Amino acid sequence: MPSLRWGAATNPGRVRSENEDTFVAEPNVFAVADGMGGHQAGEVASALAASIVRDRFGGGAPSEDAAASVVAEANAAIYGAARANAAHSGMGTTLTALVVLTERTRDDEPERLVLLNIGDSRTYRYRSGRLQRVTVDHSYVQELVATGHITIEEARTHPRRNIVTRALGIEPNVRADMWTLPVIRGDRFILCSDGLVDEVPDHEILDLVGAVAEPQALADQLVEIANRHGGRDNVTVVVVDVLEGADPPDPTDEISFDPTWAEGIEEPTIWADDVTAANDGVVPEATVADTTADEPMRAADVAAAPSAAPTTQPIPTTAFNPTLPPPAPPMTSPVIDTVANESPATAAAPAANHATNVAGVATAVAARPEGGPVKVDESAAIAASPKRRRFTFGLFLFIFVLAAIIILTFTLIAVHARSGYFVGFDGDTVVVYKGQRDKVLWFEPTIVAPSTKRRQDLDPAMVAAIERRPTFDSADEAAQFIDEQVIPTTTTTVESTTTSTSQVPNTAAGDTTTPTIAGP
Repeated sequence: MPSLRWGAATNPGRVRSENEDTFVAEPNVFAVADGMGGHQAGEVASALAASIVRDRFGGGAPSEDAAASVVAEANAAIYGAARANAAHSGMGTTLTALVVLTERTRDDEPERLVLLNIGDSRTYRYRSGRLQRVTVDHSYVQELVATGHITIEEARTHPRRNIVTRALGIEPNVRADMWTLPVIRGDRFILCSDGLVDEVPDHEILDLVGAVAEPQALADQLVEIANRHGGRDNVTVVVVDVLEGADPPDPTDEISFDPTWAEGIEEPTIWADDVTAANDGVVPEATVADTTADEPMRAADVAAAPSAAPTTQPIPTTAFNPTLPPPAPPMTSPVIDTVANESPATAAAPAANHATNVAGVATAVAARPEGGPVKVDESAAIAASPKRRRFTFGLFLFIFVLAAIIILTFTLIAVHARSGYFVGFDGDTVVVYKGQRDKVLWFEPTIVAPSTKRRQDLDPAMVAAIERRPTFDSADEAAQFIDEQVIPTTTTTVESTTTSTSQVPNTAAGDTTTPTIAGP
């Protein structure tokens, strides 16, 4: 077995209150699993995956096929457990794992490591002052980078960077990328959840990796710097140093990773400008991702990514020439085939073999100290770092439906508030209003037809009737009511005519006659 030294650290971050990260750090197996799902379900998924990896690889991986089969086993166990428990429905986890390969075909063959990856947790390798990202994220933004739609820096802050295109436990069938790597003296591997790389750029990671000698101290400091950058997610880091192994290659040699399944496949290579030893630095993130058409959450405009030209975005001058892994092979590949062509019931069957693990993990989740990190060293153990809820299509659909309901409700209220007509007073003037008599939210009735009728011109009964604000179906009906029913009060004066006959002198007779006026 190779001589290794390691350290591991995990932290909830500064925002999350629960931990959905889990790590394994033991002599022959190292892993980081980053869970997702409902309340505590992500913790269960990541802990179950880590526990299966630890149990199967505690003595190392006997072969590459055995390593691939454990991915299938973990996926089936998580998928089955999610289907068996409604509270865990939809749970899943990423996984990046580095395992000592015990299989030796020749006595002179160097010892090797197996690297497995699914999701957007990452594994880096540091050698001769250079940091290279080995794994390729299975994420929506990585595909945008691969097709040149966005740059690497834009991917770090993209609003949809939380969408993963592959994870354990989401579907009955899953594929993981796998590499075999030689054991080279002086190599340093950094396994981490996205809580580190989403907060800390690669060049800052490189500075620490090259400056801190002790693996445990480096793991602690990487977690600390992620929190200093914001700590918006849980962060988990496992650092593995190779103390003994084959002699390292010439530092000027190109460093490349050949996936196990890549034999006979021409690798797409992206070249950086030639650099001198003085410019040794961080390698740009990978720009080729698996773009097979059957993965969830895949955008239509990147479905043809395998034939797309490499991105033309500038590559940092500190980079060396990286060789990136090709897309994953078909599901029939013996290395990455999991539970293809099985029914959901058959795919879930292996989960029954892990009933004890599932129950133990769930118990450990409920019983763990608040915020306390726990290293996975038993089948039911979990790492205590909270994890953000990943953005999924279901959540997007929920938000869309909720927004549609809110808009529809608002529209209905507005239509109701502006419907109908009534007659009322505007000050002392009789007018026709449009809308409801009482204010609805911020919608108030408006005047559509003023009249010449005034309060002081109406009798008390009509004033009282208008103050009750009678309603009508149309403005014309309301106006007709005012014209026909609202009649001003009029005053009729009757003049009495009194007829009187004055004494008329009878000048002809020389006397006067007083007539008699008969009374009524």
